Amino acid sequence: MGKPYVKKAFTIHEVVVLTGFSKYMLDYLAREKIFEASLPPMEERRRGKRREYSYEDLVLLRALHAICAGRGKIRNLKSALVAFRKEFGKISPGQRIARHLVVQGDELCVVTANGTMRQLRDGQMTLSLVIDLAEVRDEIDSQVDYDARTESFTLKSKTAAAAKAEKAKIWEPIAQRRLATVG
Repeated sequence: MGKPYVKKAFTIHEVVVLTGFSKYMLDYLAREKIFEASLPPMEERRRGKRREYSYEDLVLLRALHAICAGRGKIRNLKSALVAFRKEFGKISPGQRIARHLVVQGDELCVVTANGTMRQLRDGQMTLSLVIDLAEVRDEIDSQVDYDARTESFTLKSKTAAAAKAEKAKIWEPIAQRRLATVG
């Protein structure tokens, strides 16, 4: 497959493979400003900017995917995610995480190391579906290699192959439409 590409950010097709969300759901989350990639775009494109996702974005998106799979609701998560990032800061590879995300209805809550649980948006106490962020981080870590010296990532071969296949699946219909309009 060749030499692995070393990176500091993840593209949308890699995020699809690493988080379980479809490209269309990631587009929806960005368009509705529910979840936006935290890294500034590296290049300008004709129809918009190429989103680049950080490691922290992967962990939070994987947790959101688990919340959605557990029948949690996406709406009202934007302000909760902003509060989470503001209160707890960055998530790094190998970082010890002593908190869980909890969903109560459509509210995102957090359980901290000392066992307190509250809604991120207004601080009200609650309990429901628990997402272990350390477990989510470990799942992502099993699919990427991290070089702390350069602060860069490399997808493991199986994940890189899946990301390449996802990229082809996303771009094949677009390429066919472009060829049809040219011919």
